[in-house]
Amino acid sequence: MTTKMNDDGIFAATVFEDENLMLEILYQFSKKELVKLSNVSKFWENLIRNTARLWRTLDWVDVKECSDPKSAVENLLRHGNYAVEKIDLRCLWKFPWRSLIPFIPKCVKLQLVRITSIDLQVLHDIASMKQSIDLHPNFCVEARLCVTPSIVDKIMPLVECSCVSFTGIHCRVRMGEFHKVSEVMRKVASNSLLSTLRVN
Repeated sequence: MTTKMNDDGIFAATVFEDENLMLEILYQFSKKELVKLSNVSKFWENLIRNTARLWRTLDWVDVKECSDPKSAVENLLRHGNYAVEKIDLRCLWKFPWRSLIPFIPKCVKLQLVRITSIDLQVLHDIASMKQSIDLHPNFCVEARLCVTPSIVDKIMPLVECSCVSFTGIHCRVRMGEFHKVSEVMRKVASNSLLSTLRVN
């Protein structure tokens, strides 16, 4: 191995000649630890921030212990130079999903976003973005859906959108009203990755 010094002649980092070995070591760190390590020196900052493979995924476990998950997600996206390919935050039930929208166009490699939002406007905004902005050809959003008779008309365009899939349905209807949502339920079930169905 070789030793790299910074401009002041102070020890900056020990560099393994085997790049794959170095990456394997960095893969053992959490995203939070990578951010801390990048603050050690310019060498580590450049290496970590410019190694896209370290930032391919952004998972809810990366921010679950943060007091402000929204800021933590935004910080990690910036720190990884928006190289993320998959964002999976579906276990963060109270996450402000609208805050993700401004970052999606910057993540040109982004192919999958998993959320738990029942805010239909967020899904409509993302679907519109797919049509108007040059996102990744395979870009898709997977979400859980809460169906009530009053919002059926708003759901149908999403069901027919190729970049939106639903992984779960919570159908909230009164006795005798199921026929009002049966058509959208049928379409969701046939055009999605549906894995759970709850009716009450």
